[in-house]
Amino acid sequence: GGFSYPVSTAKRRFIDQNGKVYLLKTMSSWAMSQGCSDAEITQALEGLKALKFNAVTVSPFGVHMNDSFGDRYKNKVGQSFFTGKPHASALGPAWSSMDRVMREATRLELTVVFSFFLSWKDTGTVPDLVAGGTTNAYNFGKAVGTRYASYPNIMWHVMGDFKWRYNEGPAPSLDAIF
Repeated sequence: GGFSYPVSTAKRRFIDQNGKVYLLKTMSSWAMSQGCSDAEITQALEGLKALKFNAVTVSPFGVHMNDSFGDRYKNKVGQSFFTGKPHASALGPAWSSMDRVMREATRLELTVVFSFFLSWKDTGTVPDLVAGGTTNAYNFGKAVGTRYASYPNIMWHVMGDFKWRYNEGPAPSLDAIF
């Protein structure tokens, strides 16, 4: 791979629809869709807006640094993010929680940094993502992308707290998602 043009970090920036630099003031609320009820999602996002944040970083599922986070693939009311095996089945009813995040953030004019949070080593979704294979990862990415295609306030993001090379671990599946 590689870029077909010279790349440097000197002039990288986010710009808005008018070409002006867009400064991102984001709160990392990784488990909001996983750990909050609909009312708590609204309350949290309204609180961030009141604190002058213009963005929120949220992972739909996968936050599981330890058992205090609960089941990484269920929302607060016990619905599942997948209908079967994680990353190898259709999107489940728990996506209604991420839908709530997206609707409320849009209403409040907040950017959603939509993170595919992989977590530390094997505490997150990496084992399931790798086990699901690249075809399922592609189908998952297509389903999520299609579901949120109408939202203008998404910034796609990957967070993984471990080292891997371009062709190992979760890398092929992440490429398939994107």
